Amino acid sequence: MPYYDPEKPYVNFWFASTNGSTIDRFKQALSKKNQDLLGAQSGLCLISTHFAKGFTEKGKINPQFKTLMTRLAKKKAGLFLCIKSWIF
Repeated sequence: MPYYDPEKPYVNFWFASTNGSTIDRFKQALSKKNQDLLGAQSGLCLISTHFAKGFTEKGKINPQFKTLMTRLAKKKAGLFLCIKSWIF
């Protein structure tokens, strides 16, 4: 990663992304085990998601999601980006 696709010559770099399209997929991708493995391998993880898909319950953040994200935020190294995209 990154990689180049010769069939798309106008795109300089492509990156693989983990599908976190639902709360369950997101929590599985960022499980404690996966966080530890990613750190041990000095890895990179890009996750795509839509926070409207089960990340809150009755107006409150899903507690397991909150725990996993808090744990991840306490790691010594990391870059965290939240990108919003609007389609009209």
